[in-house]
Amino acid sequence: MASNKTSREGFFAQLGRTYAAPPWSLFDVGLVLGVLAVTLMMIGSVLASLLSPDNLVPTPTGLVIGWTVGLVLAAAFVVVRWRSSSEKFAALRIVSESAQSKRPLILMFIFGIGVGLLANVTAGLGSANQFATIAPLQGIYSTFEIRPLLLGIIFAVIVQPLAEGLIFFGVIQPRLRATLGGYFGLLITALLYAGTHYLVYGLRPDVVINPLWYGFIAPFVLALMFGVVRVWMRSTRAVIIANIGAGIVAILVMLAV
Repeated sequence: MASNKTSREGFFAQLGRTYAAPPWSLFDVGLVLGVLAVTLMMIGSVLASLLSPDNLVPTPTGLVIGWTVGLVLAAAFVVVRWRSSSEKFAALRIVSESAQSKRPLILMFIFGIGVGLLANVTAGLGSANQFATIAPLQGIYSTFEIRPLLLGIIFAVIVQPLAEGLIFFGVIQPRLRATLGGYFGLLITALLYAGTHYLVYGLRPDVVINPLWYGFIAPFVLALMFGVVRVWMRSTRAVIIANIGAGIVAILVMLAV
């Protein structure tokens, strides 16, 4: 019993502890969030309109293509800006890793699958048992066609994990935890993640099943769990792998519903 208690206390102490501050400021956090807003809500939306038959009503496919391009541009901005300093790039914890991140990353993939299931079940139960896939993928796949499926996989399993892992858990969370404290920084990062999802993916011109639960609550659950992975493993790469697992769950739910 004593061993289990020590282990639990060690885990929560780890979440509350702050480590060395990353070599970037809150200004960089605001800048990255601003770039993300521009690429997703402006560039992505314009592209979605251009790719839709009715420019005023973007199709789900057009929206996902626009969001994919937007996330790629935002991630490219972070890589180019942080690559200019070897110290800053190493602190992103994508290539330069810690002893904790040497634990088998396959466990993070399995953990991500579990988190994806938890988020979808939570959103479904909160939506009066109206189960659906995550907000960005709703409506994209309605027939047995390969193109929408491939687009969904590219977005949810490749682009979104890489870009959001890099931005929210590589750049934003370490800075907020160093500035605001361990627990509060973790919470604010999750709120920023969920708020971005709600504004971009939840408030869509087409119908989304219960935007609050699928556009905010489910992403909030995901972000909290990804934030725990970032702290425990001290690795952004581990977060990306966990997010890939959650993305696969989103694809499977999309096919099932």
